[in-house]
Amino acid sequence: MKPLARTVYVLAIATICPVVAVVALQWITAKVSHVQSTPTRPLSQVQQRVQHPLFHHSLRPMTDMAVDSWGGEQGIRLATNSLGFKDRAARDVPLKTSRRRILFLGDSFTEGIGVPYEQTFVGIIDRQLATQGVEVLNAAVSSYSPLIHYRKAKWLLEDVGLQFDEAVVFVDHSDIADEMELVETSTGVVEKRFYNYPKGSWKLQATNWIANRVPAVWKVYWRLSTCVEFGCAFSGGGVSPPTDDRMGWMNDSLALEQIGPMAFARAEGNLNRLLALLQHHSIPLRLAFYPWPRHIYIEEMHPAHATWLRRWSTENKVVSFDLYPAFFGDTSKPSTERMSKAEVLTRFFIAGDIHWNREGHAFVADRFLEWYPTTLPMADPKDAKGRVSPEKP
Repeated sequence: MKPLARTVYVLAIATICPVVAVVALQWITAKVSHVQSTPTRPLSQVQQRVQHPLFHHSLRPMTDMAVDSWGGEQGIRLATNSLGFKDRAARDVPLKTSRRRILFLGDSFTEGIGVPYEQTFVGIIDRQLATQGVEVLNAAVSSYSPLIHYRKAKWLLEDVGLQFDEAVVFVDHSDIADEMELVETSTGVVEKRFYNYPKGSWKLQATNWIANRVPAVWKVYWRLSTCVEFGCAFSGGGVSPPTDDRMGWMNDSLALEQIGPMAFARAEGNLNRLLALLQHHSIPLRLAFYPWPRHIYIEEMHPAHATWLRRWSTENKVVSFDLYPAFFGDTSKPSTERMSKAEVLTRFFIAGDIHWNREGHAFVADRFLEWYPTTLPMADPKDAKGRVSPEKP
């Protein structure tokens, strides 16, 4: 073979082989039953999510329709009340009430995405506390964070005139990233903006490049990883790390050092504003936080955001509902008496997704009702650590 022909041949092979490999990996990925994925939001759900003139986005009030699918399930019902809150029906909510009223705030976990209201943890708490004369409202919406919690609570209290006696706010590590993309204008309007995240370490950059340029490779890698650790029948929550600029930095020590102080300061400032607002209206605040599947998978009980929230709640004398012990189990007990990581991830999370399934919501509701005071007016509950472990039946 002539030198020129040999060169062309080698270049052709070098070009074709990666293409064939990627196509093959994509085919393999399509055959794999469980990979990390975020379900595409169907049109009917998009129609229920609207822009809000003050706090960026909300749910459309007074709707009741079947969402096409989430997590492989079809026809999930999503109803909203007159305030645009997820609810058991499209009903009118009176602004004033003689009953004690609790307002929940949070993001997609608290909204209960992919689960009918009645089977979300808020819906279960609603049903249980109703027997004690307590009304529950769920003001949570996907992608909310402390700035929106503050602005929405202020709007409800001072513009709408909604009466409520207590606020329970659920916060997770995605809220810190959300805070970096939100700003409040001089007129009090929350807007989204582009934020140029730091690149972080070479490892983070390489990971993100592979995950975004050759996603089939990334998916197969994580499928094989869970196969090795849990067995190929594993169908639990998505455990691979985020690979977008918005979330990836939280898993990288260099990027966390570059952006962490500013991100946490911004989130803390807005939690302080929310606390001051509620104190001005004599409304107690309860703070809740919880792990994602990723934290459970790598056994990270004290990630940066959880450590920050524990500190903040202690310093501000805010009673906290820490769900990390619940999902990790009572580590003082032998492993044979606790659920394994695979069991927790399979039982409580939508397959390939970060969100709780129906059993996960029931689990959170049970833990909340154990933690929550049984007498009204409420007194601060004792530390629930060690009482909320997902032990084997």
